[in-house]
Amino acid sequence: MRKFQKRTIILICLIWPFKLLLVWASNFAGATWHIQALRFFSKWLVNFQIELMSLGGLGAVLLYFYRHRMIALMKNFWIKPAIVAGIAILLNVHFYQSHFILGFFFCLLILSATIEGGMNVNNSFLNYLGKISYGLYMYHPLVMFVAFPVIHMLGISNIILYNLIVYTSVLAMTVLVSHLSFHYFESYFTNLKDKFAIVKSTSNYQKQI
Repeated sequence: MRKFQKRTIILICLIWPFKLLLVWASNFAGATWHIQALRFFSKWLVNFQIELMSLGGLGAVLLYFYRHRMIALMKNFWIKPAIVAGIAILLNVHFYQSHFILGFFFCLLILSATIEGGMNVNNSFLNYLGKISYGLYMYHPLVMFVAFPVIHMLGISNIILYNLIVYTSVLAMTVLVSHLSFHYFESYFTNLKDKFAIVKSTSNYQKQI
């Protein structure tokens, strides 16, 4: 069991460096031998941020196998202020692979919010966001596609103010669109599914036999 734990953690941790190596190799080969497909693959791979998914997997594995240690860590007085400070800094300071470190802090934030003794996330607003989560997932790229050019036209030079407006407006618009979609589009098909769904009880099934 211990070998399985270590191998799982090692494999997850290797995803990030393996991706960096693959990006470098495909970019180098594409530029050296003028293979446009490899250069396109390199750009696609940069945007395919599987390393952020691996961070979520790593957090889940650590919480599953080392739950007591993670709970003790998250109950530390300094951990939550450090997480919030780290996220605030990395949202406004950008450097190579800074998104990966930002993802690491968000992973810690999620862990601190979900384990015993962590942040209290059981409230009606967050529960409702969970209810419309499909819309949040589907519509946020569209909202970003519309919001970024509009906000860019404002000509805001202050990076902190720019990020504040971007994140606030995108979040608010995504929630609004998801809310409208859930009530006036998704709920129609959900009700339609329930209307035509056939649920056979055990007694009815036995009578047919």
